[in-house]
Amino acid sequence: MIDPVSSIMSYVMSRNETAMSLAKSRIEAEAAVAQVILEAAKNIERMTEISSSSTSPLVGSNIDIYV
Repeated sequence: MIDPVSSIMSYVMSRNETAMSLAKSRIEAEAAVAQVILEAAKNIERMTEISSSSTSPLVGSNIDIYV
């Protein structure tokens, strides 16, 4: 015979593990996006410093960032 309490507990524990796994994946994805944005900002800052310190082919260039 099936024990309803342990069946419910197994179901709840399984759902909690799935929810935790999804939350972890989302946090990891958000951290990866934040890292890419940070690297892009650093690159833009470097390009701005280069273009302001000398005549550079970057002067007048457009920089597009897609996330």
